[in-house]
Formats: sequence, C-alpha cells, structure tokens
Amino acid sequence: MTSLTKQVPEPRAIGSSSVLTDTDIHQDALWTQATDFIGRVETPSLGGLGPWLDRKSKSNALLLALKLLIHQSDYDAVVTGDLRAGQIVGFLRTVLGTRRPVHVQTEITLDKESDSLLWKLKRGFQRLAFASTDLLVTSARGEVDIYSDRLGIPRERFSFIPFHTNVVNPGPVGEQRGYAFSAGRSGRDYAVLAQAAQRLDLDLVVLGDVHSLEGLTFPDRTKLLVDQPYDRYIELLHGCDFVVVPLTDLPRSTGQVVILEAMAIGKPVIATETVGTVDYIESGETGLLVPPGDAEALATAMDRFHRDSELRARVSERGLEFARRHTFRIYVEALLQRVERTIAYRSGRSAEMKDQTK
Repeated sequence: MTSLTKQVPEPRAIGSSSVLTDTDIHQDALWTQATDFIGRVETPSLGGLGPWLDRKSKSNALLLALKLLIHQSDYDAVVTGDLRAGQIVGFLRTVLGTRRPVHVQTEITLDKESDSLLWKLKRGFQRLAFASTDLLVTSARGEVDIYSDRLGIPRERFSFIPFHTNVVNPGPVGEQRGYAFSAGRSGRDYAVLAQAAQRLDLDLVVLGDVHSLEGLTFPDRTKLLVDQPYDRYIELLHGCDFVVVPLTDLPRSTGQVVILEAMAIGKPVIATETVGTVDYIESGETGLLVPPGDAEALATAMDRFHRDSELRARVSERGLEFARRHTFRIYVEALLQRVERTIAYRSGRSAEMKDQTK
C-alpha cells in the first residue's frame, strides 16, 4: 500500500563521520541515524541567548545559519538544504577563512540571468558565498554546467543526485475519474496550459496560486483552485487520469516533486522539456515531454492520454518503475556517500575529488 507516512526501516550506517544538517528527512531512518538535525540540537546558554536562538532559528534563515556555525566545530560536515541559510553559512565561512568542517549545499536552485545591477550584485554575493562550499548538489544534470559557469566554481565540486519521490512506498493508488490534473507554483507556465485546453474537449483541474493563475482564461470544463491544502492536492492527484506539468524554460529544476509523486502512485505525466525534467522523463516511455511554450504540442500530448487508455497504462507502469528507483532511501544513500567522499578528500584520505556528476 502506498503511504506518505513515516517509514521505519532498519538503520544502516554508510560511514562513521558526524554530520550536522538543517534538513529533516524524517521519512528515512538511515538519515536520522546518520545525521544530527539542527532543530533538535540544544545551544549552550550563552548568557541566556542559547534557548532564544534555538526557538527563533526555526523560522529565520540568518539565525539558522548562526546556529549552524556555532555548532559546526563538533562535526565532520555541515549539510544545508535551506538555500538562504546555506548562502549565509558559506559567506561567513568565506569571509572568516573557515575550511572545516566540510560544507555541503543541497537543493541549489538559481534564478534566470538578468542585466540588472541588482542581479549582478546578487551573483557576486553568491560567488563569494559558495566559494568556500566543498560540494554543491543539484537535482538536474544540466544544472552542473550552468551553475559552474554562473558561480565560477569547478564542476568537480558539483554532484548530480536525482531527487526523490515524497511517496514512501510507491504503488498504484486511486482511480481514474475522468479528468486531467495540473498543480504547482514554481516555474509553472499556466498560460500555455490555458491555450492548450482551449483546443481540447476534456475536464481539467488546475491547482495553483493567485499569482500564477491571474489573468488567464480557461475553457468552461476547467476547474481552477487556488491555495488549497496539501490533503486536497493529494485527493485530486489520486483521482485524475493523468498529470500535466507545464513549465517555463528556466535554468533550474522545477516540477520534479509533482512528477515523481504522480509516477509513484501510477499516474502518467506530461511535462515541458526543460533542464529539470529531462533526467526524470523519457518521452514515450516514462511520460511525455513537449517543447517549452508550445501549446499545440501540449494539446496533442494531452489528447493522446485522454483518448488512449492503453498508452496511459503503459506509461504509468514504466513511470512507477522509475519512481521506485528514486525513493527517500536511495536519495539518502547517494547523498551520504557523496558527503563521505568529500570528507575523505578534504581530510587527505583521498587524493582527488572524483567526478560526482554522473
């Protein structure tokens, strides 16, 4: 049975190194056994400031970064997932000349390039911030070269680790209730989806936010939902015939969460072909990919899934097989192995940083 609840497998250590992290992957016992989550680490009194910092750091990136820096000397590695906190940690380590412990930044995502002065200042800060970071993890292979060039960091200090599905035990769930479903906020191109839907005669449910859906005109058979709770999203995902993930062509990963959740419960997926989707969908096999901004191609793909139940079933099966290779455990094992490898290199136990982008 598919579940989004906590999994309790037998812990299995990957290495003996101590790791401090701001990422709480409570769904996997290996991660909780191999790392210390900063939210559960108590800070010394510091004249009464320690308990205050413990409370406030849960919702403030600057204070989270300060807490990580206070405790980092007790560990072999610090792994940050919060991008803002990670940049602050990196910036202060660069300014202070701190090289130990190892710093690993996961889930790095950068915005589109711009000629504005503000963006150039932002890029300069990011270059300085990540200059002392030992390993940067991406969830798309194509991001490695993009971010290496953007940040002026050798690609050997990047690692591509495919993202995980949030479904703990992948398997078919729900039924087909006769509608297509599209959801998400980051990087969505709902304007193209609206144009595609105008060409079709099918029921469509779109769950987004006010900003992403504002000013768009969908046909009468489309139901628009705004800012719904996660349980409502899951309910609609379980009941759809197929999932559509229309994306703008950004130089960063977007859409993988919905794609992998859909695959993991046996729902076929259509997505825009971008840097963030090509590692997860083989078009015609594990899903369908369409060019960015091409409403006609998107409409054709949606019509294929709408009319061809055998195609949906075949793609669903292969998508589910793919999702089973991208669970929390597989992601955690890969990340911990990269962390251990980086620690070994920085400590002199390994002569070189192996290519970690494969």
